[in-house]
Amino acid sequence: YLSRFQFAGRQAFLQSLLILHAFPAMTLIIPIFLLMYWSGMLDTLTGVLLVVTTLELPFAIFIMKGFFDAVPWDIEMSALADGASRRQAFFMVVLPQVRVGMLAVGVFAFIKGFEEYVFVRTLLFDKQNWVMSLYIFWVSDDIMGVDYGIVAAVAVFYVMPSVMLYLFCQKYLVQMNIGGIKG
Repeated sequence: YLSRFQFAGRQAFLQSLLILHAFPAMTLIIPIFLLMYWSGMLDTLTGVLLVVTTLELPFAIFIMKGFFDAVPWDIEMSALADGASRRQAFFMVVLPQVRVGMLAVGVFAFIKGFEEYVFVRTLLFDKQNWVMSLYIFWVSDDIMGVDYGIVAAVAVFYVMPSVMLYLFCQKYLVQMNIGGIKG
């Protein structure tokens, strides 16, 4: 709707997305902690996943708007003229055009969320719920001295999902400028 339709408050909504993205997330630690405590989601991986996903939404919406803006309106209108409904035109014409953008935003949001430390450290207490970013800190903060072999092993396991995701998606990320219209 942000790319296709004009409505009251559209510009204000887009500007608020930019402000939210520029707003330091660290200022929200205490309110998010209290919200997770009151909702019973403190010290759960679901709560952390919800928080990290919510923090990435302004970035994802703003970037995806640019991809949707790049899809010509004429393609969608052609599908509607051929008898497709709005929903069919969106899913069969527009969405395949922005598939690469969705993949790119998903990869970048995953990597940014995967490396999150402060919110994870604040919201998770039980060692069974810890994620890899907490384990790196835990093995590198030993009173008796740091075993760099263990730190290196944990770091390799920590980096591996992001590297594997990038390698599997590299073909699509490189082709981001290739679209359905050749001119």
